[in-house]
Formats: sequence, C-alpha cells, structure tokens
Amino acid sequence: MVDKRSVEDEELASIMRLSDGRKFVHRLIVQAGTNTDTFNVEPHIHAYNAGRRSIGTWLADEVRNTCPDQYITMIKEHTDD
Repeated sequence: MVDKRSVEDEELASIMRLSDGRKFVHRLIVQAGTNTDTFNVEPHIHAYNAGRRSIGTWLADEVRNTCPDQYITMIKEHTDD
C-alpha cells in the first residue's frame, strides 16, 4: 500500500519535472511574499501577510525536501527575473 505522503511527493515531483510547472511554483512562492518582510503596523494586514508568507515558505520547503535538484533548477531559471 502506498502512503498518502508518497503520493503527494510524487505529485509535486511530476509538476517540478516540467518547465511550466517550475515556472508556476516559482510564481506562487514569489507571490506569497516568501522573501519579503511581513511587518505592518496594522495588525490585520500583518496577519494577512504572515499567513500568505507561511504558505509560500511551506511550498518552498516541500519542493526543497521532495525534489532538491528541481528546486535548484527552478532558482537558476529565475535568477535574472
């Protein structure tokens, strides 16, 4: 029997094997504000930014842990953006 985590890892790996998949995942990570400061003096805006960033960080971690070679490829493909 295949466990759920193995299936999820394979799903992510299949996305990351495609150039368009890496583009989409990179866009999600950037859009989530993963590499930006979340601070805002308005607590609701700060909470929103922190939540969005948390999802982006989670996705980046998933990619790094599941398919590190494809993560490096994705970063290299978007270095000049």
